[in-house]
Amino acid sequence: MNGSLSRSSCLALVLALACPAAAQTPVWIEQGPNGIRNNGNQENITPNSTVSGAVTAIALDPLNANNVVISTVNGGIWRSTDAGSSWAPVTNGPQFTSMGVGAVVYDVTDSNVLVAGYGRYSSFGGRGGAQAGVIRSTDGGATWTPINGVGGMMRQHQVEGVFSAGSTVVVSTSFSDTNSAYSNIGLYRSTDSGATFTKISGNTSSSAPNGLPGGYTLAMAGKQDGGQNILLTATRFAASNGVFRSTDGGATWSKVSTSSSGLTSLFTADNVTDAKFSFGPNGTAYAAIVTSGRVNGIYRSADNGATWASASLDTTIGSETLNPGGQGGTHFSITAHPTDPNVVFVGGDRTPNSPYGSQTFRINASLAPGSQASRFTNTDTANGSNPHADTRWMATDALGRVWQANDGGIYRRDNITTGQGQWISLNAGLRTTEVTGVAYDRLTKAIITGQQDNGTSVMAANINVNTPMASKIWTNILSGDGGRVASDPLVTGSSTLATSTQRYFSSQYLGGGPNGFYRTVYNASNTATSSYNQPTLTVAGAGGQRIFPYEIAAYGGTYGSIQFLNPIAVNQVEGGRLYIGTRRVYESVNQGAGITDLNGDLALSAGFTGGSGTHGLLVNNIEAGGRSGATLLPNVLYVGTSSVGTTNIGGQLFVRPAGAAAQTALTRLTAYSTTAGIVSNESSVRDMAMHTTDWQSVYVVTPLRVWAGSVAADASSSSWTNFTADLTPGGAVFTEQTGTFTTIGFVPVAGDPTRGAVLVGTSGGLYFRYTDGSVWQPFMGADMPNAFFTELVYDAADDVLIASTLGRGVWTLPNASVVFAPVPEPATVLLFGALAAGGLVRLRRRAA
Repeated sequence: MNGSLSRSSCLALVLALACPAAAQTPVWIEQGPNGIRNNGNQENITPNSTVSGAVTAIALDPLNANNVVISTVNGGIWRSTDAGSSWAPVTNGPQFTSMGVGAVVYDVTDSNVLVAGYGRYSSFGGRGGAQAGVIRSTDGGATWTPINGVGGMMRQHQVEGVFSAGSTVVVSTSFSDTNSAYSNIGLYRSTDSGATFTKISGNTSSSAPNGLPGGYTLAMAGKQDGGQNILLTATRFAASNGVFRSTDGGATWSKVSTSSSGLTSLFTADNVTDAKFSFGPNGTAYAAIVTSGRVNGIYRSADNGATWASASLDTTIGSETLNPGGQGGTHFSITAHPTDPNVVFVGGDRTPNSPYGSQTFRINASLAPGSQASRFTNTDTANGSNPHADTRWMATDALGRVWQANDGGIYRRDNITTGQGQWISLNAGLRTTEVTGVAYDRLTKAIITGQQDNGTSVMAANINVNTPMASKIWTNILSGDGGRVASDPLVTGSSTLATSTQRYFSSQYLGGGPNGFYRTVYNASNTATSSYNQPTLTVAGAGGQRIFPYEIAAYGGTYGSIQFLNPIAVNQVEGGRLYIGTRRVYESVNQGAGITDLNGDLALSAGFTGGSGTHGLLVNNIEAGGRSGATLLPNVLYVGTSSVGTTNIGGQLFVRPAGAAAQTALTRLTAYSTTAGIVSNESSVRDMAMHTTDWQSVYVVTPLRVWAGSVAADASSSSWTNFTADLTPGGAVFTEQTGTFTTIGFVPVAGDPTRGAVLVGTSGGLYFRYTDGSVWQPFMGADMPNAFFTELVYDAADDVLIASTLGRGVWTLPNASVVFAPVPEPATVLLFGALAAGGLVRLRRRAA
């Protein structure tokens, strides 16, 4: 796939010729976050209130409590052999086309065997890689192999639950990327360890050849008892939704949410959005059912789920529900007490008051209704501890300890007696952060990141990209949902490196108010010298209004057109300039004290009339400051958008050329939208990158295309070339039909000013193509996984490339331009050719 010729084709009869050059194999350096300290979305957690990215499921070895395997939202599968004190990623190889794993279990007959299933589970809009099916391990989780049946039957399905018993593997699935017809979705079963699968559920909403009707099958739980492999699941979009049970390892099913069970009342129409089950001691089983975003029923069975009590257990404490945030469709969990058949632990999303720890109840069925539920956090612990919010999974191990997975990682409570014990974080070394924004600080050589559900974090004082991973420390500086970040190490009004750095950051919706956007100053040792300074963001010519009231006046609502995670940027060649994008573009030349609305409403300025509700353009990204050779051009500005109005006007691209003055309007490049078309996935600008020494050459990535543009010096015209070539989702590079392009970057080639390398991050890997080449090549290196890439940042002064991912943190590539320098393969040299050349010539071998 690298397009190189074979050595045999390089033979020369007279003079040896080198083969076409290829880039060196990149040696990426993992930067973490390596567990983020001091996070505020938890209470009294030791050690160091440390969080990581979201964990979706926990598998505990029934025979050895030290062995733990976890699945993560977009960080793959991790394994611990010391009860969570340390972790190792085990799905980094090229055969793992996705990092999104939602279910993992031990085999009920052999603790060396585990099965896991892929899907998209991120709280960040469900983003993720390919739904790549099912994988299996036979060595305790150390190595994994795909088991998708003949023809990859399980691919493109959202896996909700898995079960393994010897050669039997059962998989419950919901929607499919390629075909969500009843004949394709539902429950699948294999009796040959995954070599082949048979669909068990019906092919229509009402057909049920094996007792299980067609529709989504939700989460699944299984156990082996008395020689029977007992499973529980639930359906959605079937003609007869409810809870179903199997006693023969999933071959046949019967509906157990009968009219005599209170469960029936919850399954009306398709209102059940999720369900989870847990088996306890003495034949007990529990079912937790979610409707309208909340756990709305918890039912108990005394006979492994054959029959169920007619009334739900308590799901509230006073007026408090398990899901004050209404996120029960994603955030809830359940596990039965390991020895008491009357007790079950259930987790929801968040507590109703700050600092938003997890809402977790202990429920005792032996108590009178109204008094069954009590807290399993805070006042129920010895130190008032409470894990991170948004639970996803709970489980008990062989020692009776309770484990919880949530959007902040993984936690454990060793003493589960009422009022005793405490919750501890097991996130140290777990590098699964969903990074939504990244910036590199040239002065300190440190990195700042925004994270989904885990705020904004920075490398600690005297820690930078050159610090060994084992001693690298990240600390949290803002809780909530971290967003885009920026670092400005330049003197205001100059390209000179300053003695301190201005860093910008915010949480969702710019903090939710006029004072939710921050600027912090850091010195050369990476220590904050002024914290949480809040730029006024006063709009010029708007009577002293700040950005929030100005936006609300224009668009209404709570935030105007300010986005959940708002794009911000700084100028790459001149200090002091700040940019914010909404449906407008704002520029500041004084670090945010004042801002100028450059175009007003972008759609209107581009000639689309009819109002913002009909024709709307939302800013996705901003690139500010360009070069022409060695000349710095701070007024150059590119802005990429997507259509958000009721009428699709496609993604549009705007530019302010080098000759324009600062704080003046941008021009729409009409040739871009004409070439790309108005279909949203063809033209919506996800990201863009300028050539490092030619601002008029720009590269744009949309969900399915890469475009190379040449812009006139005065922006009066532009021309565009489809640069996608063979980098096509579902084509030669992507093996999954769900591949999508996410980000783009540009790196110059050392020693060759005529060439550059264009890099494209995708939902499952990183690729590059030379500007004068025609074939895309993988650019992953030995250790980097096929993660979901979110940003590519190149710092020309330090020649370092920074890549952030949604689930596997941040990676850096030092001496990036040198890596792309041509390294010819050795040629076969004939003796007389060598003599003719005056002797043997040594050529470097291309890195393997």
